[in-house]
Amino acid sequence: MVNTSGILVVAKTNEAHLSLAEQIKEHSVTREYFCLACGSFPEERFTADKPIGRHPKDRKRMAVLQTGGHHAVTHFHVLRQYEGCALLRCRPETGRTHQIRVHLASIGRPVVAEPCVRRKKRQMGKKICPDRTAVTRRPAGLYPSEYERIHGVFRAVASLVFQGFAGH
Repeated sequence: MVNTSGILVVAKTNEAHLSLAEQIKEHSVTREYFCLACGSFPEERFTADKPIGRHPKDRKRMAVLQTGGHHAVTHFHVLRQYEGCALLRCRPETGRTHQIRVHLASIGRPVVAEPCVRRKKRQMGKKICPDRTAVTRRPAGLYPSEYERIHGVFRAVASLVFQGFAGH
């Protein structure tokens, strides 16, 4: 699995911890991710509302399940369509393990550089997906220029992944 870059929020005091927990519970904290996904997307905005749980045959993997699973909702916005992939903004309502990856894979548009994507491309004799992080997170409330100054990853990741994707 490709790693996700981002920022971890840690509460320094019990009061801060309780406040963060309450904000997460009430969904007043927005989580926003960016990723490159394989394929083209006919709609600029779409929502995946599909239950997620352990894969029935491989318990180490997560999957969309037809029966059972945990409620999971992710909102997607196509920011830019490239040839063969698209840059997406992803806003999960719920916090299931690998939710964005699982939802995108379930519609046949996996995140660029996922091991399953790289394996399929190698079998075809081509390796068009680079071994680079293709998901990054920007904390809500930070403007892109502040985010880039603090984290410096979003544009670098999108640029490097796309160059690697297009270059093969």
